Amino acid sequence: MVLLAKAAAAEQLLTPMSEQGVLLLSKPFSNTLFLQAIHLAAASNHRLQLLRQENARMQEKIAQVRLVSHAKCCLVAREQMSEDAAHRYIEKRAMDTRRSRAEIAQEILDSYED
Repeated sequence: MVLLAKAAAAEQLLTPMSEQGVLLLSKPFSNTLFLQAIHLAAASNHRLQLLRQENARMQEKIAQVRLVSHAKCCLVAREQMSEDAAHRYIEKRAMDTRRSRAEIAQEILDSYED
């Protein structure tokens, strides 16, 4: 977001607007400076969207790792498997059934809830 303000007001608004992620442009300004500010705001917005998408992917990955880890713990506790054996079991079952490790882990957890 770009905020256009008179020079006197711009000094007072600089800190609060910067903290909110607003680009402040004080009048008077040239067309070139205005276009650069717009391009900078657009590029920043695009970068922010990419970071949000990456964050969502990472959060999903963390959730899957936790799910698999929980399933391994169940196998260790209830089937007396070692952690390595539980890991190999989940991996092999996922490959054999052409499903994700998270799906297999959820299936294991569901089977022990009964």
